[in-house]
Amino acid sequence: MNQSTEAFKLTDAMYDVFKTSKNWFAMSFVGAFAMYVIALVSATDLNARVVNLLAAVAVLVQMAAFYARFQSEKFYGFGEQIRRLNLKRDGIGAEVSFMEVAKILENAGKTKFLSGPASGKYFDSISPKGPHRLVEHLGECAFWTSALSKRTARIFTALSTFGFLSGVFGFVIVVLSENQEINIAAFAKILIPSLAFWSASEVTSTAIKFYNLSRDAGAVCEKADVLLSNSQQPIAEREALLLMDEYNCALASSLPIPDGIHRRNQDLLNELWSKKQSVMT
Repeated sequence: MNQSTEAFKLTDAMYDVFKTSKNWFAMSFVGAFAMYVIALVSATDLNARVVNLLAAVAVLVQMAAFYARFQSEKFYGFGEQIRRLNLKRDGIGAEVSFMEVAKILENAGKTKFLSGPASGKYFDSISPKGPHRLVEHLGECAFWTSALSKRTARIFTALSTFGFLSGVFGFVIVVLSENQEINIAAFAKILIPSLAFWSASEVTSTAIKFYNLSRDAGAVCEKADVLLSNSQQPIAEREALLLMDEYNCALASSLPIPDGIHRRNQDLLNELWSKKQSVMT
């Protein structure tokens, strides 16, 4: 189905801002992992000057990681604003003020896609514009969000579990070894930052957020399916907009899904989504 160039450019702008958010998100984890390495190095026998230097570096790295996470959330918010405009425009034909888009992208420091080339089709629906088409868009978006966030959560859960079990097994080995007092004292210096990083901080909290996003997006997908399956009466615009608000709430505190996970699962999810009609017939 052919869409207007303006709709394509909204999609391109959204992609660009989301990509920037993902890059900052990756940098925040690099900073967090650097803090973990600094904590491990500090646990070894070092002279006072090196320890003081590592402490100063740790402060700078922590500030950089916090700034990267802040930037990631900021750009993700800009991307979500553009996505909502695109959903309404392509779903129910709502007029989009490109002055509003220009302000969003100007705040994000990215305006090139307002005059750049158009890309290909984004949504799968071929229905005429209206509430039914918007619900189809929401169901498709929620399906992708739920599937990708579930896969992302599994990866972070595996990392968190690995870190936690490594600490537990290491402690068992220390207890069973000779010179327990010396070994336990040294191991404690390593165990505390390990558990803090792998189990109580970035990794585990990120896994929980993605699990929550998968659950909430899955609920939106199911509600979209119920609305689309009811052939007795047409979908009211109010119902479609309420479902869109619910999807927006699910994304309110979410994190950007890493590009690597998206690319790895893109072909599979595209195939699954394209065959949804043939499975039902």
